[in-house]
Amino acid sequence: MRPRIRLSFDAAGGMVNAARAALPNETGGILIGYHEGPDIVVTQALVIPPQKRIGNRYTRSASAANAALSEFLQERDPADPAGYVGEWHTHPGPASPSSMDKAAIAEIAKDARNSLAMLVVSGHGRSPMSALIATRSRLLRAQFAQARPDREVKKTHAKPANASRGKQNE
Repeated sequence: MRPRIRLSFDAAGGMVNAARAALPNETGGILIGYHEGPDIVVTQALVIPPQKRIGNRYTRSASAANAALSEFLQERDPADPAGYVGEWHTHPGPASPSSMDKAAIAEIAKDARNSLAMLVVSGHGRSPMSALIATRSRLLRAQFAQARPDREVKKTHAKPANASRGKQNE
């Protein structure tokens, strides 16, 4: 069975709203969630200010991402297994991961204990979202499934990966 990214309504809506608000520029951030078997469940998408802007490209600030992740981890319930599960950003046009996107998530995944998600969101609503799952050794196209809002979060032994690396996208 191919791994899926199960996306909460709140995370999906937050990314789409951020994409539209940022047009014609890109925006992005980090994904919060947990692993359930081969799937990545995304419960939140945190918007991280860009480190710098070159044209309309988004480069995530590593220090801002680490601060946001630290704040999340300190405020969560100790029984909540949610942590860093990947990256997201927007494209002004159709949502398809660029070669830079693929290289960036592959590099981050080399140091991760678990697979990571890469979501690319369109600011125009056409092909609104596409995704990859990165493991230490390969990239996989991901299937989407809507996370059930009534489902209770399950504990996992996964520890959040470090979100310290900056990321540049097209």
